[in-house]
This record gives sequence, C-alpha cells and structure tokens, in this order.
Amino acid sequence: MGKHPSFLDMFDRIKANSGLMLVETFEETRMIRSICQEFSGVRTKIHFWTATEGMHTIDTSDERLIEDLKLHDYKVENARKTKSGAVTTGLPLNALDVIAEDCYKKEEEEDGDLVRDIYVLLDADKFFENPMCLRRFRSLWSLASTATSNILVSGPMVKVPSDLTKD
Repeated sequence: MGKHPSFLDMFDRIKANSGLMLVETFEETRMIRSICQEFSGVRTKIHFWTATEGMHTIDTSDERLIEDLKLHDYKVENARKTKSGAVTTGLPLNALDVIAEDCYKKEEEEDGDLVRDIYVLLDADKFFENPMCLRRFRSLWSLASTATSNILVSGPMVKVPSDLTKD
C-alpha cells in the first residue's frame, strides 16, 4: 500500500517535531494506519485517544495488524492510565497527563537515542472550549516538541481557537 498523498505534509511536520498539529479528516483510521506504516521500524510509538475508549498504544511491529487496524478493537478496560491510576476516558485531561508523563520520562532519560511518540487525539478539539483543556494543550505544545513527541488533534471539522495559533 502506497503513501496516502494527503498525509505527506503531516509526515513532514511530525519529522520536524512540530509538537501540536490539528488535522481535519473523516478518515481517522486511514490516517492512523498511514502514520503506523510511515514510521514503523523508526523507533516510534503511536498512541491514540478517544473520549469513549481512552488512550491506547498501537503495536506497530506486526504489519498485518496495521493493515487490518480497527480502532473499535481497542477496549476501554485496556486503556492506559496515569501514574496515579486515573482512567483516560472522558475529558482529555488525564490523557494529556499521560502525554506529559511520557515526555518528562523521556527528557529524564537523555540517552541521545529518543523514541518518537505520536499521539493522535480523535475529536479532542471539541474540548478546546474547556479552559483547563485549552491551557493543558498550550502547555504541552512546547514540551512535546522538545521531547520528540507530536500531538495530533484530528476530527472531521477541527476548529482552531485563537489561543492555539502562532503570531
């Protein structure tokens, strides 16, 4: 399967460690599958979050699993939790805490051979109206880019709040 041309710019921005990206697409599974294919074998961990299923890490070592990727196969009972054991469903705050924990852990290692983390948050833009969520996204933006991590907020019609636009 070839690279999906509409995602090539996104791949370049991930490689440049943009930190935070807003991606409009109805084809979320195709986007995540394309990311898995583009970055497989490149010391990359790919995670996704939904409000209903929580945060999950995708096993990119099995090409057949990626080809047949079905997000609904990832169940809430297997979702990642914060260090304190909080679930990552509902508001994205706990999922953002998991991302921050991963970034800080990675910064502490400083072994020079960092693993890239890509977090795809599906429909998280719906929570930008919550001031705590918006503040957390802004705080994570620079942390993620310095920790070789990218946060992709995706959905069919992503609305960009002015607080997340650069001057």
